[in-house]
Amino acid sequence: MIFSFFHKKRIEISERYDFAKNLKKFKKLRKSKKLIMGVTVGRSGMTWVLEILKAHKNIYGGGERNSTCESFFRYAKHNRLNVDETALLNSIISETLNDWKKNNISFQLSPYFSHCIDLIEKNLSPDGYIWGINEVKFTVQSFYNKGWYYPDYNFSNGRKIPGFSLSDSVKPSHFFGRIVPKGKYYNSWLKLTRIGKISWYVNFTNKVIYNSLKKINNNKIFIFVLKKGDQNYNFYLKLAKWLGIKKKLDLKSFLKIKFMKKTMFKSIENKKKNLTQKEIKEIKILTKNFIKTYEKAFKTTDY
Repeated sequence: MIFSFFHKKRIEISERYDFAKNLKKFKKLRKSKKLIMGVTVGRSGMTWVLEILKAHKNIYGGGERNSTCESFFRYAKHNRLNVDETALLNSIISETLNDWKKNNISFQLSPYFSHCIDLIEKNLSPDGYIWGINEVKFTVQSFYNKGWYYPDYNFSNGRKIPGFSLSDSVKPSHFFGRIVPKGKYYNSWLKLTRIGKISWYVNFTNKVIYNSLKKINNNKIFIFVLKKGDQNYNFYLKLAKWLGIKKKLDLKSFLKIKFMKKTMFKSIENKKKNLTQKEIKEIKILTKNFIKTYEKAFKTTDY
């Protein structure tokens, strides 16, 4: 019995790495099932959206299911490393196939998909993208409270690509996820406060997401603005219609999900920091593009 169990597990693991077989199965099932991607810089309430979707009978998904893999490929994309991208695609496909065993819609969420949207669209052509976007100061401060860019990289030459840091050996995604500017700008970035560095990251990453999504058919994109969607049943109804969900959650069930996860503004990671004048100035200067994008997203969402 023990041998049979481990033999079965070895087969399951082996099949998970068979990209050609998984891709063939994925394409066949796509005719009757859906794949939705969740993209965001992070700190935008998208884990709440995930819980809302998982509350439905035929929808399942996950967030950062393979964080090391996902963060590494974003790191590689950002630094223009010529690596084979099959592993990332297979990771997404494998999780999707697992969701599709008992469900019709798979929702794959990760902030690390930000730099790989073009790759995902070209090879997997998802049925849609939910883009989570949040107000600037809240997002920056939330990353600050999470400890982003602390401690500093063991990195002294901006002309080179950062080497893996000893401090991130326990969780590699912490290193791969915290990208830094390339080239000459690195020295200027290094002189910024930690708030300034995070402001650059938030602005830059959202710009990458925006530039990728604008190439995709607008009907495939649903914009989620936390400040407008928070406990807003009309937001949920719009999302359900966009996804083609027939059996919708009632108002009471929808509101109950809000308090199942720590997505509230009261959580530790969302506490406000008293900003210095220098930090306020850095946020203002470094997030100009992001502010414009956020304001546009806020105005155009009709819920």
